[in-house]
Amino acid sequence: ADKILQTVVSVATKNDSSDIGGSCDLVVPLNCRIQYANGNKGFLTDVAKNLFKSGDAIIVKARYDGYDELTIFNGYVYDFIEGNPCTIKCFDAIYKLNQTTLNLHYASITLIELATRVLRGTGVKLVLPSIDLTLVNITFRLMSPAAIFEWIKKELGLNISLTGNSLYINVASNTTSSIKYSTDRNVITSGLQKPDATFQRYKVKAWFIREDGTKDSFEIGDTGGTLKEVYFYRVARNETKYRELATEALTKIRQHKYSGDIETFLYPDCQLFAEARYVDVRYPDKTGNYVIQGIEINCDENGYHRKIRMSFLSELAA
Repeated sequence: ADKILQTVVSVATKNDSSDIGGSCDLVVPLNCRIQYANGNKGFLTDVAKNLFKSGDAIIVKARYDGYDELTIFNGYVYDFIEGNPCTIKCFDAIYKLNQTTLNLHYASITLIELATRVLRGTGVKLVLPSIDLTLVNITFRLMSPAAIFEWIKKELGLNISLTGNSLYINVASNTTSSIKYSTDRNVITSGLQKPDATFQRYKVKAWFIREDGTKDSFEIGDTGGTLKEVYFYRVARNETKYRELATEALTKIRQHKYSGDIETFLYPDCQLFAEARYVDVRYPDKTGNYVIQGIEINCDENGYHRKIRMSFLSELAA
């Protein structure tokens, strides 16, 4: 709202691959000290709810003394939880995808055409190239654009995520950068663990999505085991092939691979789906390439830290 909020108690942001968008909770005193932006002089003090409103664009920045400023959240004010202190709840561009409801029906439409039409007027653009499937006899009634994409994400197992005002839809994660972490330099704590497959049972439900958007499923594994769902695309209907692909997926799941959380400092900056080149000095077996699947940033009286959820990708090259 063309104002700079000078008094902040704490900030907590969350961005996870299981969700399309991210969120931020900004805790401020009941009476906030505000500086006018864009060269305007002076300050004012007032209740946060009087100074900002739902829909206002908000940018949250943080830094350590002597370091460059980082933008840790960019989105919109959603709601206020009144109290002393007051919490300002914010969402990223998913806020825009929840502002309207749509009634859509198509006898046949490609996924790219559908996404383009659903995003029309929202200010969010589709990242191209994108996976393209043909969806047949599909109906959405009184659903927001966000709800439509959540349905597609769940039913087709696609990776759908927002980066700024761009929506990514594809099979693989959108890995565009690489960050180095080492337990003797920039990792505070490491909670990376691997499941003990000897004492753990797994069952795989493999979904096979055909060109027209219809799908088959095939299950394999231990009865009563932990269920893992995997997705395959453009696979011709063939039970032998289904079994082969499902068996390969089950074998990979049973492998002893690390995943979990690490806690780092505010720096280095990182993005969802980036590659993390992780070195563990004390436990070299954990060293490897990981993909970042979740990021939580907490700026409070305990310091400015990140909690990063990672899954194993590959061994680290020598």
